[in-house]
Amino acid sequence: FSQAQTTEFRTAENTRTISLPDGSEVTLNRHTVLSYGDSFGAKNRAVNLEGEAFFEVQPDSKKPFLVLAGDARVQVIGTSFNVNAYDSLESVEVVVETGVVSLQPAKGGDRRAEILAGEKGVISKSSKHIAVSVNDDLNFRAWSTQHLVFVDTDLLSVIQALEKTYNVEISTSTDVRACIVTVTFDKQSIESVMKVLENTLNLKYTINRNK
Repeated sequence: FSQAQTTEFRTAENTRTISLPDGSEVTLNRHTVLSYGDSFGAKNRAVNLEGEAFFEVQPDSKKPFLVLAGDARVQVIGTSFNVNAYDSLESVEVVVETGVVSLQPAKGGDRRAEILAGEKGVISKSSKHIAVSVNDDLNFRAWSTQHLVFVDTDLLSVIQALEKTYNVEISTSTDVRACIVTVTFDKQSIESVMKVLENTLNLKYTINRNK
């Protein structure tokens, strides 16, 4: 898109939900850019994505919804799905919550994969290979919902999920993979979450700004 034809939304240390002209809603994760041209809704429903976003797309069989995310091209008619396409990652990941999504490389080849609800598609930026599997990450949307579910999960994996959800850095002084956690958090502060983990696992923690 040329600069004169582009509508752009950009986030920094915040998340943000926006409504598109066709009624679709997009929630942007931190440090994400979403843009689309003047023809959106009239001739097409194409958007550019840098970063991560969750899409809730209004159905329109005549105008498929298209997300151009780095090396990936994601096309749907009407569905809800999450796209993780930060430049720092070696792949683009699409998790489908409802409906069906078509995933293919942005350039070259006829490779294409259909991803169903409850599945995850990962496309390698280097090889363009597409892998589809069952999505076993219950917390793929936690960055936007702050709803976290852990079932017999090792504490290291819990920490990684908390870091992404709350935009914090958590370090440990010992190997914590042997600590197993089953707990649900719903829109709780990071202080509240850490207090629960402290009491449950007999740990000690300190907070210094976002560390």
